[in-house]
Amino acid sequence: MSKRQLVEFHRSEVRFLAEQDGPIEREFHRRLIELFSEYETVTKGYLAAVDYGTPATFTVALCLRAFPSPDTEFVKRIGDVFASIFSSAEHLDILFLDEEQEIRLRHVCRAFYEVASEKPRL
Repeated sequence: MSKRQLVEFHRSEVRFLAEQDGPIEREFHRRLIELFSEYETVTKGYLAAVDYGTPATFTVALCLRAFPSPDTEFVKRIGDVFASIFSSAEHLDILFLDEEQEIRLRHVCRAFYEVASEKPRL
């Protein structure tokens, strides 16, 4: 793993702004889909621009529906995938969504990964 630290935080206010998509994000999606296939707990994955109550700034968040929430080792593996693609100056928030949050997120972002009859979108 890189020198990145895992920091757990809880935010009561999350605003979903838009889907984060582009060629490099699609490569990130592809690698995450490979990782998710090893963890049956992840049912949906989204990559979105979000803010936490400060509209002047936003961050990119990997938003997951997972039952139960994956363990720390899984989160570290996501971080390894992220670090292998993006600059060391970048960071990634990982949000584990509840049903209400996912409903709000789906208004602005499509899932790149979904366990169901549909195949993941590359």
